[in-house]
Amino acid sequence: MDVALFGLNHPHSLLHLDSFHAIDEIDSVFVWKDNGTDFKQIEYDKYYKVKIISNNIDDIKKANPLFGITSLRHDRIKDICINLIDSKINILAEKPLGINFNEAKYIYDYSLSKDHKLGICYINRAEPRVQKTKDLLKEGHCGKLHTVEMRMITTAVDHRLPSHWLFRKKYSGGGILIWLGCHYIDLIRYIFDDEIVSVFAEMGKLSKNDIDVEDTCSLILRFKHGQIATLNLAYLLTMSGSGYNNKSGYDTYVSFNGSQGRIIWSANEQPMSLYVESCAQNWKYKQKNINFQLEPSQAYGGSSGESFLRNFINWCMNKEVPLATGFDAVKTAQIIDAAYQSSVNGKKININPYDAIVVGSGAT
Repeated sequence: MDVALFGLNHPHSLLHLDSFHAIDEIDSVFVWKDNGTDFKQIEYDKYYKVKIISNNIDDIKKANPLFGITSLRHDRIKDICINLIDSKINILAEKPLGINFNEAKYIYDYSLSKDHKLGICYINRAEPRVQKTKDLLKEGHCGKLHTVEMRMITTAVDHRLPSHWLFRKKYSGGGILIWLGCHYIDLIRYIFDDEIVSVFAEMGKLSKNDIDVEDTCSLILRFKHGQIATLNLAYLLTMSGSGYNNKSGYDTYVSFNGSQGRIIWSANEQPMSLYVESCAQNWKYKQKNINFQLEPSQAYGGSSGESFLRNFINWCMNKEVPLATGFDAVKTAQIIDAAYQSSVNGKKININPYDAIVVGSGAT
């Protein structure tokens, strides 16, 4: 199959090229180089599947790729996505889908009106640890779930190029919440199979860097069925290196706490694992560590990222139900917009989880 990458001026652009090269069924890759890109010329010996690099998007569309990954500055996402939808090119979009909720919803609704496949790169959904946690909670091993605690501390802004467009609100739409916190909001929606109905947020720019987006953020989220989740985010690590694909640059913790047990995991554990403790009658262990042996892959996100991309490809071929769609991008954007509103006015923001959302075929 032939595929495309739209955008090179994004921290994940070359990582998506890695993913394309991890899948043997992909023969050719066509790349649109957005204006103003500051990436060096692609290394053709490494990215040997790349056939064309052009700043004329029509050159890429003429190749008629099965789908394209949009890896763009956030303020450029909407126009490119509408262009590709009109050209009948399926889209796997980098998060976020647009610079805010209104843009994300516009793109999603437009894709539905054209019967177009629109996915979102929430690749963590494909992790076996996430899938196992979802199953354990559904099976009742933690009893009635009460709270979730989530923490993600990552490399300080000093190590992330403060002059990058990610730290300019007019280009990015926001800071650490829209860029990284979105993954955690999406994961708990997915794992709970439930919707968030209120948000309270505090955030600020606490570092000395010349940026105009938040580098620190704390959220309290309430779900429709009563669970309360907390999410704390910060650019703070000073001794873990730099770059955007730096596994040592994250200190994370997630704990699902219920009436009969809890599940805990961290991003830094090797091998990937989760810890379960439960007094539920259908759980034969009191305490157990579950380890996951993952096959190596050069794809973005490793073998989990490769599985996620394969799932999207199969959806494009009507062979599989998608893991994450434009609907999920819109829901996350709705929650993030509410969080920004809360941080400005100092009040809890209530969310109607079904307000202004059109659910189309295969969207949930």
